[in-house]
Amino acid sequence: MRKELEMDPQLPAVLLMGGGEGMGPVRKTAKALGESLFDKELNKPIGQIVIICGRNKKLSSTLQANEWKVPVKVPPAASISDSNDVLYKI
Repeated sequence: MRKELEMDPQLPAVLLMGGGEGMGPVRKTAKALGESLFDKELNKPIGQIVIICGRNKKLSSTLQANEWKVPVKVPPAASISDSNDVLYKI
């Protein structure tokens, strides 16, 4: 999965998932994670984020268009057939 998503193999990953029922402010949570995973003293990321938006194409587009200080991947819903698969492979 890391290779498929072109993730940095050296950085730990945080998986953020929002479902059809909504988990709340995914965009706000993602931005906060992005800030906390960037080490200002070292001026580099200390982690990366994979965000699963389900069928929410608007959220997916918004997140992909955002400028991030850390690596962020927002795979299309069609590429995620099993969320357990994502958990074990990142």
